[in-house]
Parts: sequence; C-alpha cells; structure tokens
Amino acid sequence: MFLLPFAPAASGDVTDMTASKPVLKSDSTAITTLAVGDRIILSTDVQSRLNETSTFAAIMEVRGSDGVTEFLNWRFGLIRPDALVSVGLNWTPEKAGTYEARTFVLSGTVNPEVYSPVVSTYFTVGEP
Repeated sequence: MFLLPFAPAASGDVTDMTASKPVLKSDSTAITTLAVGDRIILSTDVQSRLNETSTFAAIMEVRGSDGVTEFLNWRFGLIRPDALVSVGLNWTPEKAGTYEARTFVLSGTVNPEVYSPVVSTYFTVGEP
C-alpha cells in the first residue's frame, strides 16, 4: 500500500474531456455487492470535447477509508473529437471495508495536462 498525495492541478482546461463516475462490473454487468477476492472491473467512459484527435491517460485509483491508495492503474488511448471511449481495469480487493474509486483524465503521464476533474464512487467490500 502507498499514499498518493497527488491531486491533479489544472494546467490545461479541465473540461477538455470528462470521465464518468467509476462503475463496478463483473464481466459486463454492473454489480452492487462485492466480497474480498472477487475480481471486478473498474469502468469509466471518457468523452472528448476537443476538436482534434488526442492521446489520453485514464487514471483509476481505489482508496481505503483511511485514505491510503490500495490500487492505482491507468489506460492510455487515442480519442477522436467528440468520441466516447470505455475504459476498464481489473482489481481484486484483498480486505473488507469501505472504499472510494476515483478517476480522472490526463493528456498522458509525461508533462501531463489535466483534461478532466476527479470523479468518485464509494462502495463497500464484504467478507467472502
């Protein structure tokens, strides 16, 4: 586990793209109950508002109730003007508790520009 003190600071226009609140899925179906050891997909939809094809990095993070980052991953992509791209990343919770799934979009990971604000979803993981 590690603490991610990073909160994206605006260097571009944070409305260049949007990310939907993270959704928890099993295969392609949204789920509402989750237990330790269940493999899930954290899913978000990235919408471009740019007038040109652009690269992006969709960042997904899961924090425990103590604020410590339990999961951090990203997916790079190329998105056309006004297009919508679905992004999904696998995660398996290792302990029960309350979590916050956060996502946001950057231009990339080298000298990134912030393309979207952070959006969050809260959920609970139960015992198996």
